[in-house]
Amino acid sequence: MKNILFVATQPQRFLDQCLFAAQLSKSASDNIKIKFFIGDNVAGTYKREVGELSFCVINPVHEKTLHTSRFKSLVKNKLKSAMSENMIKLVRKGVAFIKTTPLFGGKLKRSEEAFYHSFTARHKLVSEYVKNADIDVILINGDRHLGDECVFLKVAEELNIPTVIPYLVDFADKERILKLGAGIPVVKRRWFVSEYVRKTQQNLPYSYDDLYYYPHPIGNVLHDLGIHASNPFVMGSGKSTVICLNNKYSADKYAELGVERRKIRIIGDISYDGLYRQNLKREEIKAEFSEIYEFDLKRKIIIVALPQLAEHNILTWDKHWKEIKFLISSLCSSGAEVLISLHPKMNRKSYSFLETAYRCRILNERLSYALPAADVFVATFSSTVVWSVLCGINTVVVDFYELNYKMYDFLQSIIMVRDKAKLMSAVNNALNSAGDFSEDWERLSRNEVFDGNTIRRYEELILEVCRK
Repeated sequence: MKNILFVATQPQRFLDQCLFAAQLSKSASDNIKIKFFIGDNVAGTYKREVGELSFCVINPVHEKTLHTSRFKSLVKNKLKSAMSENMIKLVRKGVAFIKTTPLFGGKLKRSEEAFYHSFTARHKLVSEYVKNADIDVILINGDRHLGDECVFLKVAEELNIPTVIPYLVDFADKERILKLGAGIPVVKRRWFVSEYVRKTQQNLPYSYDDLYYYPHPIGNVLHDLGIHASNPFVMGSGKSTVICLNNKYSADKYAELGVERRKIRIIGDISYDGLYRQNLKREEIKAEFSEIYEFDLKRKIIIVALPQLAEHNILTWDKHWKEIKFLISSLCSSGAEVLISLHPKMNRKSYSFLETAYRCRILNERLSYALPAADVFVATFSSTVVWSVLCGINTVVVDFYELNYKMYDFLQSIIMVRDKAKLMSAVNNALNSAGDFSEDWERLSRNEVFDGNTIRRYEELILEVCRK
C-alpha cells in the first residue's frame, strides 16, 4: 500500500483535486491510500468541503480566506478601463524602474530576509508532516508556484520522494503569464541602479528573453536553496519528478521549451474519462435534455461556455455584461437551441436574467456531462475547446477582447472569430457543415488518451515512480 499525498494549497484547483482523489481511490483502493495537505486559503475558501473530506488530512487545518478590498479592486478596474494598453504598459514600466533604484535597495534586501525566514519556518513544519504520514509520492499543482508548494519541492528532494504534477488544467504559458503583467525585466542601464539589483543579476542566471519570473528577493532565495526552476515560464522545468500532459502536441512543445523528455508523460485529462463515456451516448443525452430544458429535438444545439471577462479582471463588469448580451443574443438568433455553461467562478443568480431575456437555458450539469449533446460548441480560450474537438463537435472560439492568444492555432478544425460582424457567419457554417477532425485528433493523441482509462494510467504511473 502506497501513501499518496495531494498538496491542496490553491483554492482554484481544490475541487478538481478532490474529484481526482475520489476517482483514483475508487480505481486503486488495493494499492493506494490517499492523504491531503490542506493549505490555509483552501480551508478558508472551502470550509464545508474540507470538513466533509473523506481522506486523511496530515496537517492541522487553519482557515484563511483570500479577499481583496472591494474599494481597491473597484479603483484598480476603473483606472485600468480608463487607460489604453500602452498606458498600462508605461505605468508598469515606471513602477519597475523605481523598484530597481537605490531608493528600494534596502527594502528588497529586507524582503529577501523575510521570505527566507518564512520559508525555513514552513519547511520545518512540512517536513515533519510528511515524515509522520510516511508519504511515498506527492501530487503537486506545479513546480513554479510559491507558498507551500516550493516548500514541498524542497522537502521531497531531501526525503527522496517523487513529485508528480497531474494534468488538471491547461498550464499557463509565457504568453498568458505576460498578458497578466508578470515578469521582471532585466535591468540593462548602468546608472541609478541599486547594488542589490546589480548583484542579483550577476548571481541569478535565470532570465528568459530578458525577463525574470520571480521578483529578485524570491529568486535569490529559491536559487540559494537549489529549487529555482531552469525556466519558470514553462511548467515542469523545476524540481518535479514527472509532469503529466494531455497529448503528444503538448509533450513535444514542452520538450522544445527545455523540459526533460524523461519527465514528461502523456496521460490525458481525468475529465476525459467521463467525457468519453458521455460521448458514447450522445443521442440519449440530447433526448434527456430536450425533456429537462423543454426544447425541440429537431433543432440543433449550441452549447456556449461563457467567458469570465469580469471574473478574471479582463474587462470591467459593465463591459463584461455588454459582451455577454451580445454573444447570447447573437447565438439565439441562429434558430438553434442555446444552452449556457457557467464556470464555477460565475454566480448563477447573476446570469439567470439571460434565460428570460433570451431564448436560452443555463445548464445545471457539468460541462463534461453535457458537452456531447452539442452540435456546435462556442467558447473563448479554455481547455474545454480540446474537449469539444475530441468529441468531434464543430467548435467556434471567440475573441472580441483582444486576448490574441495563439494556444489553439495548432488546431485545424476550430473556427477562430475576432470580428463580431463575422460571428453569425461562422456559427451558421458550423451548424450546417461536417468538420474534418482527423489531423487534430492525431495532434491530441485521441486514440491514446480518449479511451476512459486516464485514472488507470495515473495508477500505473504512481506505482512506477514508487518503485524507482
